[in-house]
Amino acid sequence: MNSDVSRWIDRWFGIPLCGALTLLHQFLPPRQIPPDQVRRLAFVKPAEQGATVLAVPALQAAIKRLGKENVFFLCFQKNADIMRIVGVIPDQNLILIDDRSPYTLARDTFRAVAFLRNKKIDAVVDLEFFSRYTALICGLSGAGIRAGLHRFQAEGCYRGNLFNRPVLFNPFLSTAQMYRALTESIWNTDTVPCLKKHIDSDDASELPKFIPSPDDTESLTRILREIGREHALDSSFRVVLNPKFGDELPMRAWPAARYEQLAGQLLEKIPDACIFLVGLPHEQEAAARFTSLFSAPQVCDLTGRLTLRQLVTLFCNVDALVTSDSGPAHFAALTPVPILALFGPEAPRLFAPLSPNVTVFHA
Repeated sequence: MNSDVSRWIDRWFGIPLCGALTLLHQFLPPRQIPPDQVRRLAFVKPAEQGATVLAVPALQAAIKRLGKENVFFLCFQKNADIMRIVGVIPDQNLILIDDRSPYTLARDTFRAVAFLRNKKIDAVVDLEFFSRYTALICGLSGAGIRAGLHRFQAEGCYRGNLFNRPVLFNPFLSTAQMYRALTESIWNTDTVPCLKKHIDSDDASELPKFIPSPDDTESLTRILREIGREHALDSSFRVVLNPKFGDELPMRAWPAARYEQLAGQLLEKIPDACIFLVGLPHEQEAAARFTSLFSAPQVCDLTGRLTLRQLVTLFCNVDALVTSDSGPAHFAALTPVPILALFGPEAPRLFAPLSPNVTVFHA
C-alpha cells in the first residue's frame, strides 16, 4: 500500500481509535501480570526491513530470557524474508500481515490480534516510533505488559495511553539501543518513564552472520547467467553500488553524478574491476543510463533482478559495498563485506549499520 495512504489512515483513523481504546481501558482494564511471570513475548515491527536488522539484538535478549519458541514477531508479509534470513525467530512464530490494500491490511490485522489473544501472549513490545497502528495492535493484544514509546511532555504524535511500560524516546541512543531499552522495560518496574539504566552491549557482535548455501550460490549464478555475466564474480575487484536512484526520501540520496564519478575513478585505477549495480525495479531506467556510461564488462546491472536472499548472497561474494542510508546497508551487516555508508541528513549515531566493517561518511 502507498506510504502516503498509510500515513493518512494512521492519522485520521488512528487518533480517534487510540482515544476510544484508551477510554475503554479505563472502564475495562486489561489483565495485569508480574514481570517474572512473562512466558511469551511478541515484537511488533511491521515496516522497514533495515530497521528490523537493528532490532535483532533486542530479539536475542528476549530469546535468552524466554527461549526461541516463546518469542513472536509481527511484520508485513513483504518484510518476512529478512526475518527468515536472520533466522532468530522460528517461521511458525512469524505473524504476517498483507498490507497491499486497506482490505487485506484490516483483515490480517484482525487475524493477528486474534492470534496474539489465542496464544495468550504475556507481553508485547512496539518497535515502531510513534505509529498509532502498532499501538492499537498492542492495546488489543490482551497482553498484560505492553511496552512502547510515549511522548510524555516531548514532541510526538498522540497514541493514547495504551502502554503500561511507557518509554521516553532518547535521541542520544542508537536505534538498536532504543529497541533494547523497550525490551528491557518489560522487566523494569522501578521508574516511569522506563528505562533509566545503562544497557551495556556490543550490538554489532550479536548479529548472526549469513552463510550462503549451495542453493543460494546457484540462484545468484543463474541470474548472472541469464544476463550473460556468469563470470562477473571472477573479476579481480568487485564492488556493489546501491545508488537509490528512486529513494522515497530524495534528501538522503547521494547525487547520481557522484556515483558516476566514483565508478569512473575506480575503473581508471583498476580497469578489470567489476561494478555491480543494485536497486529496485522502478530504478531500472536510471540504472540503464548509468550503465550506458561505461563499457559492457565494467558494470553488471542487477537493478530490480534480485530477491533479498540473492542480494545478501551477492554481498558475501564482493569486496565492498557503497550505499546510501537504506535497507541494503543493514542487510550487508549480516555478511563480512566492508560497507561504505553515506549518511545525511539523518545521524549515523541513530541508524548506522551494526557491522564492525562499516565506514560511515556523514556531512
